[in-house]
Amino acid sequence: MRDSNPWPLAPEGAGAMAMCATVSGISYNTLIKLERGGILNPKIETVIKLAEALGVGLDELVGRKPTGSA
Repeated sequence: MRDSNPWPLAPEGAGAMAMCATVSGISYNTLIKLERGGILNPKIETVIKLAEALGVGLDELVGRKPTGSA
């Protein structure tokens, strides 16, 4: 078990990364590289696919609060 989840929106547990890869259409290897910091500037298409697979917006995925929010 990891001490902290670098992707707090992603499910944890056996097979979670493989499931996310299948749902998003992003290769498993790419997801691993993203998680481990091997890809520092992913393509916007990849980020959009990941956000859609996790059911969140881009702002939430990257931990940014939308401007104008109270």
